[in-house]
Amino acid sequence: MSTLLFWRLIVADQSPENTKFLFDVGILLSISGFFFPPGFLLFGFLLFLFIYMRSVTLKGFILFLIGISLPLIVGVQLLYLIGQIEWINSYQSAFCMDFWDFPIWGLIPIGLLIILSWLDHLAQSATQDINKRQKYFLNFLYFTNWVIILILFAGENTDALAFLGLPLAIFLTRFTQYQKSNTVKEVLLWLYLATILGFYFWENLLEIYEDLLGNVAF
Repeated sequence: MSTLLFWRLIVADQSPENTKFLFDVGILLSISGFFFPPGFLLFGFLLFLFIYMRSVTLKGFILFLIGISLPLIVGVQLLYLIGQIEWINSYQSAFCMDFWDFPIWGLIPIGLLIILSWLDHLAQSATQDINKRQKYFLNFLYFTNWVIILILFAGENTDALAFLGLPLAIFLTRFTQYQKSNTVKEVLLWLYLATILGFYFWENLLEIYEDLLGNVAF
């Protein structure tokens, strides 16, 4: 839902005079936060966006409040009807600090690629259209907000890294696309693939290696 929310903001950026999109943003943020409570902290990203990058009218703000309230009201009513109202109590612990606890060192190559893509963007920003620069900046804000959320609340849930998927794809796709050498493009793609496979399947790969090594007689 957070990915749809971000995509809705990107599309709405093409017609900022349309305030109805704020209703959609409110609904998507509410649903995202309902299933993953720290997702509500994207409100910081939205607040910065609305204050510094567009003017929000009273009508737009009311639409946003209605959008964020409706799914919560419906969700609470459904929990009450099915007798699972105690599930709401888990929200208190959902915002307790649970710093991510997984081998982040395995993602260092991708982190370096992200930094290189940002530096490349800054170097080429003078030749880019202002709208493209603004959308890239939105990607950067969204990505940074989610990194902070995951650092504070992801714990051992490596699947939460999926929230970074869309901005990460935009960063690396642009960086790879404008490389002049096809060889460099291939190296970047294989490096990304190898890093992801190694990060998620490292233990499985070790087990396969140990099984093969254990079956070898000298």
